Amino acid sequence: SGAKISSFPGTNSICRKDLLCRNYRYSQQKFGEKCFDFLPETFNIPEEWNLLKKTMARSKSAWIVKPPTGFAGKGIRLVSKTNQIGDIQSTMTVQKYVMNPFLIRGLKFDIRLYVLMTSIDPLKIYLYNDGLVRFATEPFSTKEEDLGNKFIHITNTNLNKDNTVFSYSDDLDQFEGHKWSLKTLLRFLK
Repeated sequence: SGAKISSFPGTNSICRKDLLCRNYRYSQQKFGEKCFDFLPETFNIPEEWNLLKKTMARSKSAWIVKPPTGFAGKGIRLVSKTNQIGDIQSTMTVQKYVMNPFLIRGLKFDIRLYVLMTSIDPLKIYLYNDGLVRFATEPFSTKEEDLGNKFIHITNTNLNKDNTVFSYSDDLDQFEGHKWSLKTLLRFLK
């Protein structure tokens, strides 16, 4: 019998935001940008600070700043100017914010899928038949004055449960609340 582990050695290269950015760029170079064109512009700070400054100066978009190993929505913020980024000597990932996301009931959401990887070579992955859909708790807006409102832009339940309007939905027949099962989302989309 094999050993049981919670993660494979070396897989942090796809889990840390800064390393994921580096590996994504490597894959673009190796396999072509046509195959790897699904992430917004992304920069790792401090090493790409000058390039980010030039790009942001030409952009009217908002940018999302993330710590490389953050979780539960901690340390994430939106900015529109480089002087809002903060300590540029700290490691962080800055990504062009998606200004026109697909919304449900006017709210931003994300989908969390659960997979079990039992082998890397050969690759064996099992996808669980359900997942989570997490919603922001306030209607989406890209107005400058709303960029600091985490209840609009961050979908993490740990953060949104502190909003007084947050509610769970345990009923598969109701499309309410700020946390659904994937099965509920699929029924909603039919």
